[in-house]
Amino acid sequence: MRMTRTRSLLTPLLVLLIAAIAAVHRTARADEPIDLDETFAALRSYEFGSSRAAAEAIASELRSARIDPARTARIVTELTTLLEEDATLDAKAFALEQLARIGGAESVEAIVPLVSHDALSHRAIAALSVMGRPGLTALRDAVPALDAEGRIQVAVALGTVRDPGAVTVLAPLCRGAEPTVRLAAIGAIGRIGTVDAGETLLAVATAMPPEDRTAVFQALLEAGDRRLAAADMARARRLIRAAGELAETDPQQLAVTALRAASARPDSGPVLAEMLGDGRPGW
Repeated sequence: MRMTRTRSLLTPLLVLLIAAIAAVHRTARADEPIDLDETFAALRSYEFGSSRAAAEAIASELRSARIDPARTARIVTELTTLLEEDATLDAKAFALEQLARIGGAESVEAIVPLVSHDALSHRAIAALSVMGRPGLTALRDAVPALDAEGRIQVAVALGTVRDPGAVTVLAPLCRGAEPTVRLAAIGAIGRIGTVDAGETLLAVATAMPPEDRTAVFQALLEAGDRRLAAADMARARRLIRAAGELAETDPQQLAVTALRAASARPDSGPVLAEMLGDGRPGW
């Protein structure tokens, strides 16, 4: 009886001990550097729904605190090379995701052709947008050859990172024939909010299709915020007043204009004072 009880106690302990040893063994193996040649060979044929072992091994390697710069550079080179090879779309999508995290100027040339790719454009544009000046220059240069959807994606990306050099590329799109491209370009210029961006929006506001009025209104306010944040009060006044003029007598848009000016900076009193002198009842 006593032996039976002892065995019943020992069995769970043995199971726990075996599990602990197995876990230590797995951890030790996980800490070992992967064979990059073998792993990238497997990655090239990766398809969604199949084994993610190669992709997960590379991602884990890049997350490792012990990885040295030379090994990181080797992985970047392998990921970049994969984009130019006969790899699957899913493998290239994975490579773009990783390059958006660790890639740089050395990867730009291989990514550019994918900006217009039906399945990979979003990831290619996202990767280039975070690669500093070389990536942003590549995106600007790609705009003329892109279709409407591609131009929208690039405009959104350039606006998101507030690329000041993008204004000259986006300005012509604000007057283009495609409404969705116009709206994306107008919104991006508002987010960029530089002096040139503000001047571009003021010019657009003087001659625009009626359907673009709300987008221009919002962009002027956003650019005005950016000028206020830069303590450029004179230009901020021009932009916010231009937004107010677009609002005409729409009470909601007039209220948004006043609140935006009031909340942007504590010293925005002069802007509001000028607005309150306006004869329209909506103020």
